[in-house]
Amino acid sequence: MTRLAASLVLAGCCSACSFATRPTLLRFEREGAAAPSGWTRVETSSFTLVTDFSPGTAQEAAQDIAAELAAVEAAFGNTAPRFENKVEVVLYQNGIDFEDRFGREMVAASRLLPETNEHAIYLWGRPTRWVHHNMVGQAVSTGSQLRQMLAHIVLARQISSTVLPKWLMYGLGGYVETLAWSDDGKNIELGALNVSSLEKYRRDRSLGFSDVTAPQVEHPLQQEAYLRAFEGYCWALVYTAVNTHPAGLGRYLAALTNTEPADPSLMFDGATPEAIDKEVEQFMLRGSFALRTVAVDTHELTAKVGPLPPNELARLNPAPR
Repeated sequence: MTRLAASLVLAGCCSACSFATRPTLLRFEREGAAAPSGWTRVETSSFTLVTDFSPGTAQEAAQDIAAELAAVEAAFGNTAPRFENKVEVVLYQNGIDFEDRFGREMVAASRLLPETNEHAIYLWGRPTRWVHHNMVGQAVSTGSQLRQMLAHIVLARQISSTVLPKWLMYGLGGYVETLAWSDDGKNIELGALNVSSLEKYRRDRSLGFSDVTAPQVEHPLQQEAYLRAFEGYCWALVYTAVNTHPAGLGRYLAALTNTEPADPSLMFDGATPEAIDKEVEQFMLRGSFALRTVAVDTHELTAKVGPLPPNELARLNPAPR
């Protein structure tokens, strides 16, 4: 079993509720004068942030992104990347600028470009809008769109895009996004029930195992409702597998990591889609789950803060619709 697989199936212990402390990982070095564009770039070995916020707020945002990325990497075993995807985060100060490009329905947006090995995340607002502070020991927690997207990035570094299924990205993202930082900022706790995903699963019960694991197509006039149902079931499927079939989930992840085509029912020992749907339903009604604690690599990183050249802004900042 790979470290990616093993890290998701190891059981852990519950702990008493306590407040989270996110570590400070970045040491900043300033470069150059302010750019005519008014945009700032913060460049690290793990990601690049570009924003029209002030340099001070840019540094605050970069600290939060660095800590959240380290947490998600720890959740997946801190496995060395097999595929190098450059991570670029574009942060808009104004929500209108974001909505003009991605619409009002989106809280955040991302795009993966395998041909250029780039994975871009688009956010807006101060860090308090998109960073969550769950408490250790909580059985039920809220999710985080940033963590969901970072989970997609970390998975894409381990599993080839030719075999990485969308349902697995959203399911594991929903599992990881409820993580909580320990009070000393050295560990995270995983496994809390994702209240947002649970609500989607219960509210939009129109999809099952066969639907989400099949090739995905657009659903005109129903796309928003379909995505709610899709995300809810994907999380419920993975959450059930993590807690009741960890060995099967490990075998499935190991096969994908080796770039081998794999039947998703392998997670449930080859059960029929109908049987899997029933098991997921029963687990969501009365299943038990465990929280587990994982250590985070909190070594210091150097971050260079400087102006964003106009040509880079044109490349990273999509034109309004």
